[in-house]
Amino acid sequence: RRFMVVRVCTAYAIEYGLMHKDKVMNTDPRESANYGWKNLKVKAIKKKNVLNKEEENNMIEEMKKRGDHEFADEFAWNVDVGMRYETEMLNFTIKDINWKKKTICFYRGKIDAYSVNIPLSQRAWSIACRYKDVALGRTSQRLFSISKHKIEAMFRKYKELCKIEDHTPYITRRTFCT
Repeated sequence: RRFMVVRVCTAYAIEYGLMHKDKVMNTDPRESANYGWKNLKVKAIKKKNVLNKEEENNMIEEMKKRGDHEFADEFAWNVDVGMRYETEMLNFTIKDINWKKKTICFYRGKIDAYSVNIPLSQRAWSIACRYKDVALGRTSQRLFSISKHKIEAMFRKYKELCKIEDHTPYITRRTFCT
């Protein structure tokens, strides 16, 4: 798919005189359709699980029923804002919340840049308000205090309890994206 974008942009540039056709990677006429960029063989990708609203709500209810309230809130937060748990959530602090605009902006280690301003859902806003004073009292000022290993253990626990396939911490991001 990425090569398709490159080929379309290249064709546009040649058509509108922004680039000469001799500048493409492969000028062989037999390769003119792909400009020298050949697709690799496509491998089948394992379908990645996302949660529907009912599964999401059932999991949060189960977490609260078992006394894991902070994990339930962190789980709901991540579903609503789409953070990666390891590189974004574990570094997210109370300072990353714009309290006037009800938005967040946080550092994204994967791309080495800050996110756009993300508006908070009503549920995420409610969670932020509940944890504000607690977070301000922490030296780290993290919104949630759960460690990486504890998060992974909790996901394994609820994977078994709720019988959810492919239930890893990344499921919250995939659910957010869908």
